[in-house]
Amino acid sequence: MFRSLLIVGLMPLVALAQFDTATRYELGQRLRYFERALEKYGNDKDNGAKAIARAIPPVAKATPAFFGGRLTEAARILDTARLSLAEEKPTPEQSWALSLVVKPARRVIATKAGELTVRIERFYKLESPDPQGLSLRLSYGPLQPQTVALTKLPTEVRLTWEKLPQGDHELLAEIVQGEKLLCRCEQTVSAIAQLEERLKALQEPENVHPVAAATHKHLTNLLKELASGRTLETNYPALQLLREAEAIQAGKWQPLRPGQHWLSLPGVSGSPVRLEVPRGLKKEQPVPIVVALHGAGGSENMFFDGYGDGLVAKLAIQRGWLVVATRSGLFGGPDVPAVLDALAKIYPIDSKRVFILGHSMGAAQTAATIGRAPERFAAAACLGGGGGVKPSEALKKLPVFVGVGQLDFAARGAKSLADALKKAGVANVTFKVYDDLEHLTIVQRALPEVYALFDRIAQQR
Repeated sequence: MFRSLLIVGLMPLVALAQFDTATRYELGQRLRYFERALEKYGNDKDNGAKAIARAIPPVAKATPAFFGGRLTEAARILDTARLSLAEEKPTPEQSWALSLVVKPARRVIATKAGELTVRIERFYKLESPDPQGLSLRLSYGPLQPQTVALTKLPTEVRLTWEKLPQGDHELLAEIVQGEKLLCRCEQTVSAIAQLEERLKALQEPENVHPVAAATHKHLTNLLKELASGRTLETNYPALQLLREAEAIQAGKWQPLRPGQHWLSLPGVSGSPVRLEVPRGLKKEQPVPIVVALHGAGGSENMFFDGYGDGLVAKLAIQRGWLVVATRSGLFGGPDVPAVLDALAKIYPIDSKRVFILGHSMGAAQTAATIGRAPERFAAAACLGGGGGVKPSEALKKLPVFVGVGQLDFAARGAKSLADALKKAGVANVTFKVYDDLEHLTIVQRALPEVYALFDRIAQQR
């Protein structure tokens, strides 16, 4: 069992190594749009079940496409499913519009640059002929929108300006047929005043907290990659990251600031991490924390930008809880107790209300973690994955939720994990199989029930 899980876990990592981060970015964007559609149409009380039944089963083919390195094919499957969630028979024009990709020349620009070139081209091919009469509406931050006819591909559009305010601005692209909106996509392009000078001014800070020093280095590396023109795996708010690095350097780091933080924990397996702080967090008032472990091929960004468009973070913040996502390496999972110990030196974590969840490879890592240190957690959830556990008296007291889609390739592994937990004497094991769901959709659909478990346990402690 362990050997097969290891092989499955490594396959997507090897496949992804063949692709540049721009391709990974675009696939991630399409997964996010699909998940938004699933949230919208799947929860419709009248037609949600029908929408899921017709759209989600074909998504099961996206996982082997992903594992096999066919990322554009996985994107096409997700796009088709997104349209099928909304209506039974999407038009050829809608499918064609979704097959395009909008690529800014850079995702971090200087406000004084004066222009931004945006290229529109195919991301994957379709068998149907190119439709006629389609246009692209393109807007960026406060600039006036531009509309161009899509008469040929690729097409380039130049956005120009005399004055552009700083900001992590949205680049919005809409493909229309007359007045009908066929699709839209948005991405972050940050405009920064004195960009080059400010990047050069970033130097290793002195006399700061070790986490602040490591975070400064992490943020500086991210910013330099973005400024070089590279597309990374997700939308980074570069201006926010730069201001954070500058604050650390000036000795004004504010880790309790509400919102998201990209942190590096020196010497800790599972770092860097992405963490969100709820409003009103006070050093003297400990709060629960949710630790999220991503699947193979992902990163600390996956639970914030994917898995239901960041639903795990949204649900935690609604409750006033902290939430942190770790990064797994190629040959090992995160040291979650060490992550918690490092964060507890900075954040007011309630050690009696620590929750952990994982998806796919992260589910196996969650099972292994609660087996090694069950006393550190109040409850756990393993979604779309299996794994083994180490029996102990402390583990018997830990509530564990195991959820899997009926169409998930990991269904047998998840059932085996639930059986192993029961055999180990765990008194509170919930095992649920979700109809018509597969590997990618299980997290989003199961999270409300996972948090219902976490809520019950949190209220008891």
